[in-house]
Amino acid sequence: MSVADHAINYGRIDADILRTMQPPGRAYFASLVLILGGLALGAYAFSVQWRLGLGVEGYEHPKLWGF
Repeated sequence: MSVADHAINYGRIDADILRTMQPPGRAYFASLVLILGGLALGAYAFSVQWRLGLGVEGYEHPKLWGF
C-alpha cells in the first residue's frame, strides 16, 4: 500500500463525517450499561452511608468523624 492509497479527498472526509451520525453500535450500549450500573452502585453505597453514617466504614463515633 502506498501513500496514494490513503490520500485524503473530500469524498472520504464526507463519508467519515456522515459515519459519525449513524446510530451507535452494541459496544456503545454495553459500555453505557456498565457505566450506569457503576453509577447506580455508587449511588446506593452513598445512600447507605448517608442513612447509617460512618459506622458502615468501621469508624467509631466520635474518634474519626473529622477524617
